[in-house]
Amino acid sequence: MRLKQYLWVLGGLGLGGLAALVVGVLVFWVYPALQKARSPFAEASSPPLVLRYLKDSPVASQIEDIKIHLQNEWLETLKELGLSPEVLPSPVYLYVFASPAEVSLGISARLEEESTVLAVADLVLSRPMRGDLARLACSLAFGRPGNPLFPRGINLYFSDPQYPWAAEAGAWVDQYDIREIWANAERLLPKDPWEDLYFQINAPWVGTALSLEKIRIVLATFNEPRQGGRRLAEVFAAALVQWVLARLGPQNVQTFWKSSSWESAANLIQVDPNLLAQDFQDLIWQSFQKSRDREYLLALKELNRGRAEKALQIIANFDDHKAQEIRGLAHLARGDVEKAVELLGDRAPELRALSAAPKAKKHPVIVVGVGEETWALQAQEVLARLLTIWPEIPDFLPDYLSFYLLANAPNLSAPWGVVWVRDPQEIPELTCRLALEALCPWGLPAYRTLVEGLILRTVYPERNFREEAKELLETGRWVSLTQNLFGVYPKELAEAEAGAFVAFLLEKFGVAGLRKFWESLYEGASIFRASELAFSRSFYVLEEELKSWVKQP
Repeated sequence: MRLKQYLWVLGGLGLGGLAALVVGVLVFWVYPALQKARSPFAEASSPPLVLRYLKDSPVASQIEDIKIHLQNEWLETLKELGLSPEVLPSPVYLYVFASPAEVSLGISARLEEESTVLAVADLVLSRPMRGDLARLACSLAFGRPGNPLFPRGINLYFSDPQYPWAAEAGAWVDQYDIREIWANAERLLPKDPWEDLYFQINAPWVGTALSLEKIRIVLATFNEPRQGGRRLAEVFAAALVQWVLARLGPQNVQTFWKSSSWESAANLIQVDPNLLAQDFQDLIWQSFQKSRDREYLLALKELNRGRAEKALQIIANFDDHKAQEIRGLAHLARGDVEKAVELLGDRAPELRALSAAPKAKKHPVIVVGVGEETWALQAQEVLARLLTIWPEIPDFLPDYLSFYLLANAPNLSAPWGVVWVRDPQEIPELTCRLALEALCPWGLPAYRTLVEGLILRTVYPERNFREEAKELLETGRWVSLTQNLFGVYPKELAEAEAGAFVAFLLEKFGVAGLRKFWESLYEGASIFRASELAFSRSFYVLEEELKSWVKQP
């Protein structure tokens, strides 16, 4: 009897072990193999890197060379940053795409796989990848950055470490100080969709539960119009990284990555903030003075001030490839696409499609790619309306506002005043935004409701924002103007309230009142302080007056 019991026990253990073996095979071998077979991605390992790429991508045929190249770039980048691979998470997943068009497909596929990895970045073969690797390394080693300037500089400097960043920044040294650039970096830096993609989706501190809506918003930025100029802050950002590595050493990269202010960075390395800033200013000035390319850098400065004609004058007696490229950019700013194509050549192959394209001109607006004058005329009318508030705007505008209709923007650092658009309907609004940016060299006021409301009222004078806002009040959908409306609430709601707000300010307080409110916000006042300064009343009282105005028949 006892023998039978033992046999039953042994039999049960045997069956249990067999079942565990089957489950183990399914879980640890069959299921992963099935997942890998179903995945749109293929993998190539080069420790500590794991490269993933779409199976049907052109990357597949080059993956062995890419693998070696990326491993060398990764190790060299870590060396320059003073980082050891041992202090970083492993493995590091790099999603490699042949072109930007593959990125959205890749992101969607990753979301469907529901895999969560700590160290991940998206790389595109048509872009310099070393800058993206440096940003990834700093994020993994140091965590969330404390400011936007240094991370942008890391990406730019490592993308092209041979470029004379410090010398170009030195061309501006008589007008700008690094402490001013740092303090206003968020307003000054141009939008970089690749940076947004990394910090909002891939960064190690980002939550694992990414919503489809968030991914859609981030990827949508790749389709937004791109405009030239605003290079100043980026040049200073890259020069800052160059200076830190050269003067302070890699051991201080973390300090500048994490610091929220110039003063906090200076305190951490125990140097007086003024002396530290002066050392940076001295370096970039000396770099400019010693540079053999001073005339070219001055010409680039004029291009980025919107002065194409002045840039051409500076390099009139030069005829090397650098001068040709600057001339090409100047002709691009002037809307002379045929000449720009001739001079830029393979630097901007996308422009060839516009070589024989029609143009429409309504000074200072030039539209390349559309023969009819509708959009140029509307843009000109937008400027005229804006001049009723700020008659001085023409003094700040670039020589030309040149809009190019292209599906894919060239990978160029275009001059200020050049804008790449996919849809001509965007031109009037972009004209208004560009004019306001010209008026505000340190960036538009942070109170977006006022900025967007002014743009809406200027571009769409036929819209009755008062009636639109009245409907919101009557249906109980009004949202306090103390909240962020744009990007948070439905577009229709945000536009109705913002447009009505600006219309109300102009009717009740006139141009002088609106200007005072705008200027106070531009100088850094909160909406509450700006309301007191401009209208001698609290913002809450101002909003109640707005609601009463909206309700009036």
